[in-house]
Amino acid sequence: RLFVGNLPWTLTSEALFARLGGIGSVVSCEVMRKADGQSKGFALATFQSKDAAARCVDELHGAVLEGRKLTVRPDAPQKDRPKGDSRAARRSARSARVFVGNVPFATTPTAFAAAFDA
Repeated sequence: RLFVGNLPWTLTSEALFARLGGIGSVVSCEVMRKADGQSKGFALATFQSKDAAARCVDELHGAVLEGRKLTVRPDAPQKDRPKGDSRAARRSARSARVFVGNVPFATTPTAFAAAFDA
């Protein structure tokens, strides 16, 4: 089974099935959707053979489809996937920035720093 990511929002499962079918025999292909029907931007595809799946990765990983660079790789087993919202975890791990809004224009850097000194 392959993960096909960064898909155009308008791409249907049928259109992707047809595109992948030109590479090898596709058993199933489904663009994943939210409850409201909007695409999640990725699909899971299963090929009849490992060779066909490998050809798909070789041919389509990094290819551009409707202006979007595709990510194609073997799908990680459920137990190996990160738990929770990994995107939020990565963001918080990268930065310790805090947004402070509604600061009066007359505030000096010294006065601003003093507000955070404990």
